[in-house]
Amino acid sequence: MFTNSFSVLFYLKRRSNYVSGDLPIYLRITASGHRIELATKRTCEPEKWNSAAGRKSGTKENTRSDQKCGHNTTMRYIAYCKKIVLSLIKLGLLQKDPFFGFKIRRKEVNRAALTERELKTIGSKKFPSARLTQVRDIFLFSCYTCLLYGIFP
Repeated sequence: MFTNSFSVLFYLKRRSNYVSGDLPIYLRITASGHRIELATKRTCEPEKWNSAAGRKSGTKENTRSDQKCGHNTTMRYIAYCKKIVLSLIKLGLLQKDPFFGFKIRRKEVNRAALTERELKTIGSKKFPSARLTQVRDIFLFSCYTCLLYGIFP
């Protein structure tokens, strides 16, 4: 007899050469015996991971109301879920798209330029690592020269 089942699991993926430090968080979706694994692009310390709950210890569900996510952030999460659903449809595990007819619309955000005082505050900020100091310096350089931040290696 064929049964339909569906499960979602978040877990830490430990590599064979792992010694210490954060581990990547993966998402496994199983539907009717077929499974797909996706990287969430997030990490967690193994000591802080709750395997039974499938989440980091001390955290709650990540919803728009709990985390006060903005509209565009919520749309980004929905787009990620839609990508997973479309993968399940391609595998034949879902018959129809629950997102059919739903448009992911992002709101345009008009951000004001930083003031001279805000730039000086950022410039005087001390960071514990050289990498963050370098990121700050490149950011400030791009602010003063109008060069795009993303063009720097």
